[in-house]
Amino acid sequence: MNPLPRWAGLLEEGLPLTRRPFRDLGASLGTGETALLEEVRRFAAEDPRYRGFRAVWSARAFGFAGALCAFLVPRPRVEGIRGTLAGFPGVTHGYLREHRMNLWLTLQAPDERVLREDARRLRSLLGAEEGVVLPARRVFKLRARFAPSGSSVLFREEEEVSPWGEEPSQERRTILVTRSEEGFPLEAEPFDALGEAAGLEGERVLAFFRRSRDRRRLLRVGLTLRHRLLGWRENLLVGWQVPESRLERAGQAASACPGVSHCYARGDAPGWPYNLYAMLHARTEGELRDLLAWLEGRVLPTDRVLLPTREELRKTGGCVGSLLVRRGEGD
Repeated sequence: MNPLPRWAGLLEEGLPLTRRPFRDLGASLGTGETALLEEVRRFAAEDPRYRGFRAVWSARAFGFAGALCAFLVPRPRVEGIRGTLAGFPGVTHGYLREHRMNLWLTLQAPDERVLREDARRLRSLLGAEEGVVLPARRVFKLRARFAPSGSSVLFREEEEVSPWGEEPSQERRTILVTRSEEGFPLEAEPFDALGEAAGLEGERVLAFFRRSRDRRRLLRVGLTLRHRLLGWRENLLVGWQVPESRLERAGQAASACPGVSHCYARGDAPGWPYNLYAMLHARTEGELRDLLAWLEGRVLPTDRVLLPTREELRKTGGCVGSLLVRRGEGD
């Protein structure tokens, strides 16, 4: 397979929030706006490594509740899992893992009460014999980047936009979040294209995105890739049992490792004492073993559970738009 385009790593990091972001990115790479857009569109249409190009919003920053859930699903019922997850609101990721608790997923809901109700309802629909719900306590790292970073390009300073004025209505904000989660326009003036759906001028949409970024509600607008097709074939979720006094240090240590894409402190559950979780990625089993040994040779304990990925069942671009609707902020 051909090497990734040199702009792929930059777009994984995030598109600049400017009126004509592809023009500004192209200028920093010595490429014209039209040529760059054509390359990106061709990559999106033809390259199997392309997963999507979208805005990534933080459900947590919007005040929504989320948890990592694990279920023991009997083997005869495993075949129907994919359809159940696809039709259930708030499930953003779902995996079969090599463990007695064989189904792992992330679940988002408008609040803690609804989250607990949804988890109980989902367990019933799945026919799961056991289940644990592990709410997030602290996010140490959330950064899945797999393309080479290329060069360290400095985007030009963001141009000024007109005063923000009145915040878009709840309904219009919901439209902007939902549309940008589904797919960000690969257009010369993408904020104008988004604005058409919400009945807003592009400048107001850009101002909303910048404000959301500054409030840490918007994490980035960018490219997502299929990491297995990039050679990162080994994936392992690890849960450690860490004393509370060492949790902060252990989380920071795991987060500093380039092979770790996600790291969270989570609540434990009866019979499930693990409270620190990290997602490890490597190209080979040997690299994965070395990475785990490196982590545990420093701060992390060896009292842990290993949860290798067996099959990806569901992976969406996000559900903040649908959560806003469930909370009554849009139709």
